[in-house]
Amino acid sequence: MGKAEARTEAELAAQVVIGSKDKEISRLQDRLQYYEAMIHEMSQNNLEFMEVARRHRERRRGKRKWLWRCVGMSIAIGASVIAYSYAPHHHQSLENVNDTHPEAS
Repeated sequence: MGKAEARTEAELAAQVVIGSKDKEISRLQDRLQYYEAMIHEMSQNNLEFMEVARRHRERRRGKRKWLWRCVGMSIAIGASVIAYSYAPHHHQSLENVNDTHPEAS
């Protein structure tokens, strides 16, 4: 009978230890689930931040392209105006022609 009592006491002690280990495992699983949820949320926030940053870069790049296009068009128009001002004009009035050749009158 001493062996039966010792076995019963050992089983009770083992059940107490197993119960405390089960509680610890449950606590650690809850903690793991919390950390996984936190990591997922942080990952989502990071993706959103990267998307916002990408859109901001594209907007800046678009503004920069627009600025350089305006500068290029201004240079092209300015060069055209300068070239036109140096080009000879064939639409002279009769008075200008007569003034340059006074003997013809």
